[in-house]
Order: sequence, then C-alpha cells, then structure tokens
Amino acid sequence: MRYLIANWKAHKTLKDVQDWIKVFKENLPSDHDKATIILAASAPHLPVLKKEIEGLTQVYCAAQSVSDMPDGSFTGEVTAKALEGIASYCIVGHSERRALGETKEQIGAQIKNLKASGIAPVLCIRTVEDFPAGYSGIVAYEQPEAIGTGNGTAVAQVMDVYNNLNLPQDSTFLYGASVDENNCEEYLRHSEVMGFIVGKAALDPMQFIKILEKI
Repeated sequence: MRYLIANWKAHKTLKDVQDWIKVFKENLPSDHDKATIILAASAPHLPVLKKEIEGLTQVYCAAQSVSDMPDGSFTGEVTAKALEGIASYCIVGHSERRALGETKEQIGAQIKNLKASGIAPVLCIRTVEDFPAGYSGIVAYEQPEAIGTGNGTAVAQVMDVYNNLNLPQDSTFLYGASVDENNCEEYLRHSEVMGFIVGKAALDPMQFIKILEKI
C-alpha cells in the first residue's frame, strides 16, 4: 500500500478546509483507495475534517505536531491523548519544527506518547543522523533546502538516504520536499519509495489529486 500525505501546515482557515474537502470529494477517483490518503490539518480544524471525510475509504486525519508532554497540567499543549479518536496519524520531527528548536529527545517522547495512544507517527528526517535507533514505522525524508522551492531532491540522493537508513522490514519510506504531479513518477520508479508527504502542491485539491492519480 502506498501513502499520500497532504501537509497543509499553517495555511488554511476553517472555511478553506471545508472548501478543499468539497472539491476533493467531488473529484476523488473511484480507485482512490489503492493508496492510503492522509490529510494533516491544524489542530483546531481536525474535528471538522474528521467529520467531513467520514465514509471515505482509506482517507484519514493527521495532526501536524504533538506535545512531548503527557496529559496533565500543561496549558496550551496538544497531547497525544487529546488526539485520540480524532487523528489516526501525526507528523513528528518535521524540519520546520526542528528549526524552532524541537529536539531529538522531544521527538522521541512524542513518538512514545503517540504509539501509546494508538496514533501512528509519521517521522520526518532531514538526514540519516535524524533517524532514531530502534524506530519502525513511517519515515519521510525531506531535504530542507528543497522544501517549497519547486525543485525536488535528486532521486539518487533520496535513494542514498534510503540505503543508509537500513530500515526494519515493517517500515515505510516516503519522500517529501517540492513533490508535484510533474516529478512524482521519477521517485515512484523505485519501489522503495512508497509515497509522499506533500506541502505546497497539497494546498490545491486538484493538484493533490493529480499526484494521487499517478501513485
């Protein structure tokens, strides 16, 4: 099963999310369930998003981040327990979060908390050094210099990262950073790449669907 993740980041209002989903549902291919589709929205929009996608097979909600704290007296934190029943997945370790100071220790705690709450982490890495020993699950390689530029990372570099990760057999390797309908097939020629995490091209539902059609 391949994966396609839309990371809307901090771009959308609630109305934007509702409008996106409307267009998405109207144009979703009949064979869309050949891939697992994951939509990562801002935390306040997740309950509405979950309701909007009810009944769509292989379409799930994801949080874009999560607190490294457990549930308790931590005002303003969105914990893994708070996401239970709403998000099926959660992005962790995104380069934009790491740039704000998120540490390996915090990311490790996030992964532990998410798994305890039955939520699957989507671990983003910038380099092989970001990969924590013993992790198994979904791993997305994103070269920070390529994010948002429109120029994807060279396929050879992506495969070099994959080969150096030595992932467990039950893990899934994804690519992200300036993925669009024009370059996605280059990566998919390598069976090791099981899909994408998409930023800019996912802001438009029709562009996102064009990528889905090529998976």
